Amino acid sequence: PSCGPIGPYIATVIDPASLRVHAILDGVTKQDYPVSDMIFSPQEIVWHIAHQAMLFAGDVITCGTSVNAGIIGDGQTIAIDIPGIGCLSNRLLPKMVGHTKDLQK
Repeated sequence: PSCGPIGPYIATVIDPASLRVHAILDGVTKQDYPVSDMIFSPQEIVWHIAHQAMLFAGDVITCGTSVNAGIIGDGQTIAIDIPGIGCLSNRLLPKMVGHTKDLQK
């Protein structure tokens, strides 16, 4: 199990400003926005992080999603699709009593 899953590949030759992000919850599109709507461009994000930490080839920077992401419940499936890169889909499993810590304590 992981709390930060990423896809099996990363596209390296693509203009980030041309990308569009789709967040799909149980088959229903909840978000659909261009990367150009982000407060900081991908290039600015890398610049800011690189001035605070050493970045290496293969490092992954996650940015979250746009506003009004909503809540995901047990058993629901969330898919993040970026045409030209791919789609990553994950199902939220119910809490396994005795096997995981309650993070809300």
